[in-house]
Amino acid sequence: GELPSPVTTAAAEGGEGGEPVAQGSVKPEDWEPMAPAVTAKGAVTKVSWGPGRGLLCAGGSQGSSVLREDVLHRKISGSMVAIQLNSNLVRLERLDGGHFIQKCDINIRGIAVTETHLAVWNGSHCQVFEVQDSMCVAVSSHQTSAGCMAFSKDDSILRTVGSAVEICNYNGVVKKRISFSEGEGEPTHLDINGKFLAVATSNGQIKLFDLSKREAKTAGTNKNATGAPKQLGSSGKFVDSATGESLGSIRSIACNADGTRVSIL
Repeated sequence: GELPSPVTTAAAEGGEGGEPVAQGSVKPEDWEPMAPAVTAKGAVTKVSWGPGRGLLCAGGSQGSSVLREDVLHRKISGSMVAIQLNSNLVRLERLDGGHFIQKCDINIRGIAVTETHLAVWNGSHCQVFEVQDSMCVAVSSHQTSAGCMAFSKDDSILRTVGSAVEICNYNGVVKKRISFSEGEGEPTHLDINGKFLAVATSNGQIKLFDLSKREAKTAGTNKNATGAPKQLGSSGKFVDSATGESLGSIRSIACNADGTRVSIL
């Protein structure tokens, strides 16, 4: 049988050979099988998506398995490269030589890296490490529901949480917030390049900020919003310029070094 996922553009099906297969697509005509997720003993008689994203259960006459999707991430900052190897291992490599593998205490859903620090998170917890020559030293471990994070040059972490981008220290203490309206959508992806911050939202809004400048204080402004980074120009929209139709869901965003260009996938 085949079962569409309620939260992703994917479907799962089980076969007589005991191999649950997921299929992913944006358009109905583009469906094609992905690699088998697992080989079970006996025929798969039932598959069911879990309540969270990327969680699948496959059952048969000889037992059942709970499967979790792992998307492997990679980041580069200066001469430092971070590559996720599996659910809890990250390979750190310097372009000028030397590498080591860091084991984390969480199932990694995202990574951020600089020349000196590494952050990993899973949607409920974040771990921050100081990167040394051949090892990482734990700096903090704190709770956060952030979906995306990035380091800034002033020893802060910027993260997407709900309807805001939070600016916090390495211990997760929030210093400032950049709020987004319901019409703009919730921030889902962000990128920092030098002093520039690019943010994409669930409604396809694109915003660019200068982290070195601050918005002017206005009467009645929430103290956490006061002094938030200054937005550059007006918001953009991820739509077809001719028809105004959405170009799809944004998967990543990046800005260039002088804040004049933004790339979107």
